[in-house]
Amino acid sequence: MKQVLWIDINQLFVKALSVYLHSYGILISKFSSIEEAEDSLESLKDTVDIVFLGNVFPNNKTGFDVANILRNKWKISAPIVMLTTLMDEETLDNAKRSQINLILPKNINEVELHKHLINLAHLHANKNSSIVLVIDDSKFMRDKLRFELEAGNYTVLEAKDGYEGIKLAEQYKPHYIILDVEMPGLSGYETCSKLKEIPEVFDIPVIFFSATNDVDARQKALDVGGVEFFPKNAQSGDLLHFITDLKNKSGLERYKNGLYIEDNITAQHVVEYTMAKEGYNIYIAETIAQAEEILRKEKVDFVLCDLYIKDEKATVFSFIRKHTTNQEDFVPLIMVSGSQKRDDLLVALNAGATDYIKKPFVTEELLLRIRNQVKVKEMLEEKEEK
Repeated sequence: MKQVLWIDINQLFVKALSVYLHSYGILISKFSSIEEAEDSLESLKDTVDIVFLGNVFPNNKTGFDVANILRNKWKISAPIVMLTTLMDEETLDNAKRSQINLILPKNINEVELHKHLINLAHLHANKNSSIVLVIDDSKFMRDKLRFELEAGNYTVLEAKDGYEGIKLAEQYKPHYIILDVEMPGLSGYETCSKLKEIPEVFDIPVIFFSATNDVDARQKALDVGGVEFFPKNAQSGDLLHFITDLKNKSGLERYKNGLYIEDNITAQHVVEYTMAKEGYNIYIAETIAQAEEILRKEKVDFVLCDLYIKDEKATVFSFIRKHTTNQEDFVPLIMVSGSQKRDDLLVALNAGATDYIKKPFVTEELLLRIRNQVKVKEMLEEKEEK
């Protein structure tokens, strides 16, 4: 990213943001109107990486008019972004007709602008073969999400209800599913539950798309196998960055290993996905015997163990004692329990478990507890080396 063309009547606003972008080595060619810009477009049209436009210009021109001139007269192929305060059906239709790639809020700050600029430029410079399935009963919302995701060269599939969404998921195996919570017929939660019953699409990450973002709603999403939660009231452009960030994190090298002992397949999927984003490779065991086999072959940085797997509790407690009492090969062991009884947790802690977390839990709490335990392990290893 080197060259930005910015046409906006509000030059004070552009100048303020340009100072910040210049600090990252980004060159800004600033003009207050298309007429002023045309004197320089012959030399700029083949070198510009991205175009920013205001939404209102002199002589009753709009940002849509300017975009049409740039595309049709000057053959600008770079992504065009328009900044505006309004995002409705008319704005969306005009943006598509004038070949604008993305709409961002007019009051955007310099940090958010830089984030979107780099993301969009990267997506256009690199091939993107990812498929996203959007399941939402609102046509406007489907159109809005399609418009935003296609700005990043994502292939977008649409379904107006859960039944159609399930069929499309089975047929196309998308990389991500964006799922509305409240829909007629099958709700988002019911749709997700049915998707998780289909082996061919079970491991596709489901991102719940909802106007509600409280703890109860997030927990309900996790319970049915959803792995992310994205608010409907987010700013335009944020979903594109969110999906791309998930995509980039999924390709990270796994630099730490964890073992999860759990016989519930939905819980396995949620934890495995969550930890993969943090750079962890997760081994899955459904029994203590399987866990022992993995530990004989692999070195892990932590163990997460459900207290109520199919094995007898005595077997679980014996496993805890075996793997937490040896200081030379210490492995943090975090118990997971849905029980409200304190006795079993106390026995597990007395046996050597280093921490516990109760179901239902939110992923942020799980990550925090695991990070803390891994940090303790690293500190013990550093002490031994000295």
